[in-house]
Amino acid sequence: MSKLENLLRVLENGEWHDLSTIADTLSVSEEYLRDIARFLASVDILQYNKERATVRIKQKWKTLLIDEGEPDLEGLDRTAIGTIIVPPEKTIVIQNTSITNLTDRSLELELKIDAKLREIAINTVK
Repeated sequence: MSKLENLLRVLENGEWHDLSTIADTLSVSEEYLRDIARFLASVDILQYNKERATVRIKQKWKTLLIDEGEPDLEGLDRTAIGTIIVPPEKTIVIQNTSITNLTDRSLELELKIDAKLREIAINTVK
């Protein structure tokens, strides 16, 4: 596995991580990791807090990293993945679950549904 893949695996939980701890884990210099973090933040993959020297992966990329192992071929026809835009101050209902946008901006929801709603990732629409 490459250093980049290892970095993304460390960050996949979506929490803030200290650069020095990650550098030790990956056996790279903190300066090298800082350069990588700046670049990944510039292309909107990571959030980088320069003052605290911490990083975390942005939610929209985190959902792509979820490793669920080998797919269940029998269950593929029951799984739905989709994106829904919720207008400002509106409510939608999915599988008897109300999702209300209380903001003044449209929100983009990335959904994964099989027997029941499993995951929602939320982004603002620019």
